[in-house]
Amino acid sequence: MVTVRLVVIGPWKNPRSKVYWFRRRVPAKYRRFGMPAEIKFSLGTTDLEEAKILCQEENLKLEREWRVMAGQQPTQLTHLAFEVCQKGG
Repeated sequence: MVTVRLVVIGPWKNPRSKVYWFRRRVPAKYRRFGMPAEIKFSLGTTDLEEAKILCQEENLKLEREWRVMAGQQPTQLTHLAFEVCQKGG
């Protein structure tokens, strides 16, 4: 059995535009690959529920990319595991 540890993050609302953004600190072990200290970009929505889903999808993409960089096998999450991650437990 493989244990998967994912960081669950939420969207950040830009106070000026009211649009939600994805923001994630890049772990130090991945910065050696030339990545910046933080990754941030607009999710293109003002709807919180949509932003939560988009944020988790983008986070999973990043986690998979980082695992490949580190020489690990990317993890495929089932729908149920994704739901558990969203609920925080």
